[in-house]
Amino acid sequence: MQKHTDRYQSSLEQAEQNIDGLTPSEILNLLHERDQIAASLAASSLATAKHVYGHIVDLDKRLKSLGPRLVKRAGSGAFKDWRESLQSSSPGWWWNLDESLFTTEDQRNAGLLLLTALVLAVTLAYTSDVATRILSGGPDAKGFLLTGAQVCLTFIAGTAFTQTGRTWVKDFSSLIGIPHRWQPGISCLLAFCVLVGVYQFKRFLPSIADGYHANGLAHMRRNRVSAAIDNYKRAIALDPDNKATHYDLGFAYEKILDYDDAMLEYQRAIQIDGHYTVAYNNLARLFIVKNADYGRALAVLNSIVDVNGTVHSSVPEIVCKLPALTLL
Repeated sequence: MQKHTDRYQSSLEQAEQNIDGLTPSEILNLLHERDQIAASLAASSLATAKHVYGHIVDLDKRLKSLGPRLVKRAGSGAFKDWRESLQSSSPGWWWNLDESLFTTEDQRNAGLLLLTALVLAVTLAYTSDVATRILSGGPDAKGFLLTGAQVCLTFIAGTAFTQTGRTWVKDFSSLIGIPHRWQPGISCLLAFCVLVGVYQFKRFLPSIADGYHANGLAHMRRNRVSAAIDNYKRAIALDPDNKATHYDLGFAYEKILDYDDAMLEYQRAIQIDGHYTVAYNNLARLFIVKNADYGRALAVLNSIVDVNGTVHSSVPEIVCKLPALTLL
């Protein structure tokens, strides 16, 4: 028993010291030495073998920790071929070092795949929301370009779930020297980077909306009301909480005598900012112009007058005429 233990220890130490230069035949010899230990234990009495049990357990722990590197040095499929050559229905655990390694890798890869799927789902949700908002005002060159960029990014992230994509990641990883076991993590990282890019793009939408808003103002200065309305609508689709755009859209509707939509936009501006006095002013004026409804106009104007009857600063002219309106 002691002789086999010493030989097993010697083979294991040689493997540890020369792991990067280990050949398949040397690995096979190490596994056979472990077979000899198993045969000796089976043939020995408890009293004979108990003094070496602890030492063998320690050596086995070292062999297990060395397992992943032994599998790598042996080459793809080597352990499977050796098991088939043994013609044994239940070979020792040391002949299954590759299966325990792959089980651990499969579990890790499954977790990474699930995380990648979750990241991709969130990315698709962001992309769908942004694309809908960009194209809601009708297609234009900028909208197609921005939507196309997002779709391309999302497609890149989705390649983690296609055979072609996995092959591309594998080839690229091998080209730059990244180990095969890290490749699922690379796919997950790629999907996460795309998610961050799409999220940052979504945060940039208000800036794009400002561009459409500015275009609308430019069209209004040239009395191109219809074009201005189109641009205001695009801006609101991208940034629905911009009070100034709602106000300007309402003013544009007034220009074409669409008082209902104008009043609706002024009300939306007020919902965003309850102290947006110019919106109150125009809304009150439209109640008078459209329906001669002085009572509703007064109710609107009273909303921006404090309890002492003092008008807030920067309030347009119609609010200042509130006392006179009460006499009508």
